[in-house]
Amino acid sequence: GWETGGGAELAPQIESESDGLSFPNPVAMLVGSVLSGLDWFYRTKVEYAPSSAIALQLWTRATQLPAAKVALRAQLEATTTFTRKLVDPRANSKFETDQKQGQEQGQGVAERRTLADLVRTLKVDYGVRRVYAWHALAGYWAGISSNQSSPLAMLCAPVVQGMPKPSPALRSIEPAIQWDGLAAAGIGVVPPLAMLCA
Repeated sequence: GWETGGGAELAPQIESESDGLSFPNPVAMLVGSVLSGLDWFYRTKVEYAPSSAIALQLWTRATQLPAAKVALRAQLEATTTFTRKLVDPRANSKFETDQKQGQEQGQGVAERRTLADLVRTLKVDYGVRRVYAWHALAGYWAGISSNQSSPLAMLCAPVVQGMPKPSPALRSIEPAIQWDGLAAAGIGVVPPLAMLCA
């Protein structure tokens, strides 16, 4: 779903310098109310609506407006990880932890298994030149960063940034694909032929 913080959190207080009194910021209250209303509309009229529903069709058209795309991307960046792009090829700590293999069966053997071990085995034992792994090819994450200063940009072929164009059939089955993280932020990919040359 499309999540908002609700109106209350979006209404910062303004302090009067003369008397120390504080009162709600009326603009922030208005924006918070609008966001709360949109959240209600989405959750009650759009989220589980059939593809023929007028509310869904209105929402879909509204999310394609330039101002809505900017607001949607800002919302997704603030509340999810779906617009983040990969910037470093090194495995993070969740892929580099000790796994106790065999201890469940009472063998008492502890063996370190990491993503680095797997890549090393593929290269040394099987002659694989390059290993590319992406755990969400179609992505909920926004692919690879094209930032030239990132460690990843220095290692691989040029990254192409693109906006997904889901087919009409996919849009009818999963309408939210038109306003999810990839629709808002695009996706960065290395073209397959460029990977062969890298």
